[in-house]
Amino acid sequence: MTTLLEIRESIRGIYGRYSQYIIMASKFFLSLIALNIVNSRVGYFESISGVLPTVIIAIFCAVLPANGICAVMAAVILAQLYHLSLASFLLGLVVFLLMFLLYFRFSPGDSILIILTPICCNLGIPYVVPLAGGLLLGPASALSVAIGLIVHYLIVFISGNAASLGNITTDNIAESFQFIMNGVFGNRTMLVMIVAAAASLILVYYFRRMRIMYAWSVAIAVGAVSQLIILLIGDVVYDTNLSIGLVFLGMIA
Repeated sequence: MTTLLEIRESIRGIYGRYSQYIIMASKFFLSLIALNIVNSRVGYFESISGVLPTVIIAIFCAVLPANGICAVMAAVILAQLYHLSLASFLLGLVVFLLMFLLYFRFSPGDSILIILTPICCNLGIPYVVPLAGGLLLGPASALSVAIGLIVHYLIVFISGNAASLGNITTDNIAESFQFIMNGVFGNRTMLVMIVAAAASLILVYYFRRMRIMYAWSVAIAVGAVSQLIILLIGDVVYDTNLSIGLVFLGMIA
């Protein structure tokens, strides 16, 4: 135990001396991962999808606050969508404007969750984000997680329907816009995930604030179980096709 405490204090000392550089490096790698995910799914604008432009954008993000990184990521996604079709761009623009208006109104300090949620979704462990948000932030963080989930499913839908969306003309742009809207916001899996994440985050937040022994451990257990139950109910009621085995393993991770 003494050795562990000494290691912890050494890590704290190193972080105290080099925190500025550690934070910048963390933001660089986080941005690099997020950009690679975006480019791998909707990399239609080759001028910003290459290795060099991606690294340059990530370096730029390293000196920005978290809100600035979110704005850059949104701009990159919109640029990619514009090169696919006007309808995709317009829907992305509307979605981002509405989400950012809600975000800056209710949870302007939790933008890190907007970035982490799509990354964790691609890693198969989105369940960790609401647990971390409830432990370290507040109930309003549920909005940031919801925005991150919407961004993830928007990208996935457009990536899966790129062929049809790329052939849109001005004559059928309204129908295409409605097609994207229904495809994204009619996605029952996304809606169930948002409900599960929000409920889990709020429960974790309130349980970890209770004056009980092992409050954080209890909060994590309650949050994980609540997510699992809601996802199970959602799978039964709406046939979301979620792999409960993978959900369980993801929560353990």
